[in-house]
Amino acid sequence: MDICAASVTRAKQNCQLENLENRLHFKCEDAVQFRSEKAFSHIIVGAALGFFPNPKLMIANMEKLFSDNGYLLASPFYVTKKVPDRLISEAKKIFGMTPTVKSRKQIMQLYRGFDVLFEDRLEPEPETEGELKHYCQSTIERVCQEKGITRDALYNVMYKRLYEIREMSNYLREYQEYSVLVLRYDRNTYPKRFVELF
Repeated sequence: MDICAASVTRAKQNCQLENLENRLHFKCEDAVQFRSEKAFSHIIVGAALGFFPNPKLMIANMEKLFSDNGYLLASPFYVTKKVPDRLISEAKKIFGMTPTVKSRKQIMQLYRGFDVLFEDRLEPEPETEGELKHYCQSTIERVCQEKGITRDALYNVMYKRLYEIREMSNYLREYQEYSVLVLRYDRNTYPKRFVELF
């Protein structure tokens, strides 16, 4: 599920390439507003909650979507030291949004009441100049091939835009880490029980 129609279209295309179209279903919808007659036992949000204007609303909706018990897989990013104001300002211009500036402790408050079954804290590794160029070149060449784009000027604009996004993400890695979390939801205790997160 994604709020962006283009992302859903691309996910469907990738699914067809892997011959998985009969095993997966896609929706273009605001996940905060999503309702289902069927309860879910597992929900995966990855790092997506960091992009929601109000992540607490999505957590509240997941509570309604889960059956009595369920599992949540999340991979939240957080900062380990203060990000310079200049870098935040530049990132906001490039991304169109403010990057993560919350600490792990602040981020984990969102999952208060869930049982933490597993956590692995990881440091994103900066990409080399060669890796950045390879990623951008292979991605843009694929798009140009799929869409029949042959104009060098258009290729260059797309490449430059993707490169600046990847480069800014690279700069932020010095200040960020992320966790891979497996959390358990239990309707009988959530959100009454406080689980100390350490």
